[in-house]
Amino acid sequence: MWADERRIINSQLADILAKAKDTYKELDKEGEVTIVALAKEMNTEVVFPSFMGFAKERAQMIYDNGGWRNWRKYCGIINKLDAFRKKRRMADITVADLTVELLNRFDNFLLKWENERELGKLLHPNTIEVQFNILRTLVHRAIEVGIMEASKNSFLVFKYKVKTIKEKLDDSEMERIINLELEEGSLIWHCKNYFLFSYYCAGIRAADLIQLRCGNVAASGRLHYQMGKNHKERDLLLVEQAVEILRHYHREDAKATDYIFPLLSNDAEYAGYVTKPIKIE
Repeated sequence: MWADERRIINSQLADILAKAKDTYKELDKEGEVTIVALAKEMNTEVVFPSFMGFAKERAQMIYDNGGWRNWRKYCGIINKLDAFRKKRRMADITVADLTVELLNRFDNFLLKWENERELGKLLHPNTIEVQFNILRTLVHRAIEVGIMEASKNSFLVFKYKVKTIKEKLDDSEMERIINLELEEGSLIWHCKNYFLFSYYCAGIRAADLIQLRCGNVAASGRLHYQMGKNHKERDLLLVEQAVEILRHYHREDAKATDYIFPLLSNDAEYAGYVTKPIKIE
């Protein structure tokens, strides 16, 4: 990956070198080729590396390395930056353009961006915070590879932080869900099981629950799996309520690699790749 990033830097340096050669040729025609004259002409329009170009190359590298989820996130911020650039009639956004003032203007721009998931609404402040987190990551990466000076990092001054308020169900609300009588086998019945199993397993994320395999449950009554978000290993003792839910989905002919819940197909091509391989003992 570092080799690809060096290629980006070399490409941008090649553009600067090409400009220097063109400037030299122009001065040579006028018979005024001197180091002082060349430096003066080059300084009249300093060529800064393109941050937009760097961001697009970085997104492509992430895609090529199989990071499709992150690639989509990067594409989202790139599209918004591009729309912002066009609205302000900027030919490009270079590393020198990423000032505190520009970030503030970009913030105001995002506040008016239509929410694609909820038509008629604008972006939620939490979503805008995510956009700035990705942008800050790109800036840090640009500094790491040397196309931007650390002292020019506007995020040292610019801060965007939203106080997230998470609503939680109280004990009485949970009791109502637990005691809810539903037709066995119905969609809502299954959804209740998935929700409660997550609840009994310390809030296992939906993406991890969907991908649980039979082999993730040990004979000792423990659930062992690797979290998809941060790849941390989790090992939990299953409470009786969770075990009872699993009994509804138990199959005598099930293999260790089969999914526990009927949400993904065991026969699909993705079944062999989307989760960490199960060690069959």
